[in-house]
Amino acid sequence: MFNNLIKNRGIVITDPNIPQFKKIKRVAVKKKLKLLTILNSNADLQLVSHNYVRDHQILIIKEKNKKKLTKIRLNLIGKIQIKNVLMAILAATKSGIDINSIAKSISKLRPAEGRLEKIGKLKNNSKVILDYAHTPDALETILKNIKEQFPLAKIRLVFGCGGNRDKEKRSKMGKIASKLADMIYLTDDNPRNENPKKIRNDIKKGIRTKNIKEISNRKIAIKDCINDLCSGDIAIIAGKGHEKIQENKGKKNFLSDRKEILKSINFKNNKLFKDIRLNIIQEKTKLLVKNLKFAKASINSKELKKNDIFLLLREKKMMEINLQMRRYKKNPH
Repeated sequence: MFNNLIKNRGIVITDPNIPQFKKIKRVAVKKKLKLLTILNSNADLQLVSHNYVRDHQILIIKEKNKKKLTKIRLNLIGKIQIKNVLMAILAATKSGIDINSIAKSISKLRPAEGRLEKIGKLKNNSKVILDYAHTPDALETILKNIKEQFPLAKIRLVFGCGGNRDKEKRSKMGKIASKLADMIYLTDDNPRNENPKKIRNDIKKGIRTKNIKEISNRKIAIKDCINDLCSGDIAIIAGKGHEKIQENKGKKNFLSDRKEILKSINFKNNKLFKDIRLNIIQEKTKLLVKNLKFAKASINSKELKKNDIFLLLREKKMMEINLQMRRYKKNPH
């Protein structure tokens, strides 16, 4: 691409931290290409600061040789998104677009279909993320990105591996999943002409956790994962992303992870309370009846008023509920 497609005196935008940077730089010098970089303190577009605020990210950026700082609200999940966004911003500025117009437009960005894409909305503040990750590197990247952005969340992962493809990656992905996910739902991806059971067995060779459910039917695996979501949990449905076909035994059957996720979310929401506090209490006690409404929950009978709930709890259960409530207060949205 750099040697043959970019014309002399053209522009290259790249990241100086990637392994290929030295090669790209040599080509740029040889062809008299203008080399622009991102991220570093001396880059053409600098990342001054980065913070997570619930489901979005706040970036403070600065153009080289300019004092002005620009604030960017990025409504995309995952730190991995930042490099692409910074390169796009730099390309836009070099195309003559004002940085303020760019900043306003960035907040309207939506993820590519099936790439770290949040699907639907659950009443208990849990989240479902659809991603195409089907290699060890990709799976590790999305799991680390989610853990960094949502450090208090438990991660439930649905994944499998394709048949008639790289067999060595299977145990590697199992190892990554068991290290970074709190619960694994091992299922079928595209078995193609291989025995699905053998594929799952290959994956399990790398798994070092007992927190695993093996469910060959992908629809049921997705449904079970979402049904198990507790308040603040995150489900990652990985491997197929935007695809709508599952290949098995020479047949191509319709299967959309997105469609199954939305069906499962609707099923889950019908069992949940509208008040997240009730959901948290129900997850820990299993005692509440559907459609229950209350003003306040208390463990002190002297403070009770009309429509309040009185909880008499063992110490361990009380600590669990208090912890979950604190998580909710820290991140209510």
